[in-house]
Amino acid sequence: MKMAKASKQDIDAAGDAMSILIAIDRGDYPKAEGQENVPDWFDEDDPEHLRRFYDAMKATLDAGPGWPGRVIGGMCYVILYEKNEIIDHDSDVIELHPRLVAMEKDAERYRWLRDTGSFPAAVWEALEGFGSDTSEGYGKGMDEAIDAAMAATQPSKEE
Repeated sequence: MKMAKASKQDIDAAGDAMSILIAIDRGDYPKAEGQENVPDWFDEDDPEHLRRFYDAMKATLDAGPGWPGRVIGGMCYVILYEKNEIIDHDSDVIELHPRLVAMEKDAERYRWLRDTGSFPAAVWEALEGFGSDTSEGYGKGMDEAIDAAMAATQPSKEE
């Protein structure tokens, strides 16, 4: 699924809305920048307080028209959509999907091989003893050999 990308204006409006909602959730009065002499707490039974809440939320919609669709919808219906395989749904935090992590590692191997100018002898040597009849096993062995050759060319962390 594709969706319009949220702009900086959208993100700023969403951040303002989030601040307002967090304030209300804590029982605080939603304060606008530069606003003084406002109550410390929010009274949901006070029409003036409810009006201030409405005005503050409406201001976020005016500041970034359509932001809820691009920010909330983008996250819920694009990034978190399991079939898009953008994030790791088995993780408790937002991390890239394992498929994307593997693709980045493969790209790193390719760039390393490309930048060496030829297929390094160390990789061929590591593969000589690898005896697998399956392309998957051979590919895994090749990945391991390239990773070892890459590691051997990296400067030591102690240096």
